[in-house]
Amino acid sequence: MSGARILRWLITSTCVLLAIALCPAANAEPGQPDGGPDVASGTSGAGANTVLRQDPQALAAVLKKDPKLGIIWIWQVKKVIEEWLDLEAPPMCFAPGTADNGQTGVVGLHSWAWICPDQIRKSTVGPKYLSLSNILGLYGINLQAYNPLVGIDWGDGSPPSVCPNLDPLVVEQPFAPYNGSLDALSQPGAGDVPSPSCGHFIGKSSATAPNGTFTVTATSAWVVYAQVWVDIFGYILQLPFVVPWPKMSTYQQRIGEAQALDTIPVPR
Repeated sequence: MSGARILRWLITSTCVLLAIALCPAANAEPGQPDGGPDVASGTSGAGANTVLRQDPQALAAVLKKDPKLGIIWIWQVKKVIEEWLDLEAPPMCFAPGTADNGQTGVVGLHSWAWICPDQIRKSTVGPKYLSLSNILGLYGINLQAYNPLVGIDWGDGSPPSVCPNLDPLVVEQPFAPYNGSLDALSQPGAGDVPSPSCGHFIGKSSATAPNGTFTVTATSAWVVYAQVWVDIFGYILQLPFVVPWPKMSTYQQRIGEAQALDTIPVPR
């Protein structure tokens, strides 16, 4: 089984299990708006630890987009998620960096991955909440999206990395970022440190790969807990269900043998 197929299987099974565990804990009443700024404040180092806050304007903005919200049928939920929830693929930073940045990794070292600090927001790391209803509040849908993990297929034939988000209920950096005090880009055996949360051992050169680079695929295993509801004379009928919503981003990473990089500056 290829690394990509293993990664898809892991993400699908994990989505279902974590959705059951996470989503009911943050259940919202019908019509309750999303809250908090979309970008976490002070996202540096390990990121912010900003808990979502109520924002009465969130629902108003959505209703302004479509004030005549039609009846939401079950088969329309995916369309609502795609058009209104705006979940994003993971914006990853790497050490060594990508080929687009002119960086080259070294066989025998460890690669690090984390969410780029300036991209930490509800739509990239979660959680994200959204409630829609018609003008009279007679029916609508509640959406609660969580990002429990990011899976990474390194494109070199090695097993994929499954990087868990240990606290998916707050907007924060889920993985340890690389910093200069940990010399992950040194020569093999000279202080190389593996990532404690998201990374892998570089065991193969990309010299024979297409364009001389590996295609690295990062997948956020978004799980959306949805409730379609209707108010019948004050009695709320709800139909809950879970929608896996994976979002993928790709990067190019160039890897070389240490002896072949003697004339190539390795970024630090």
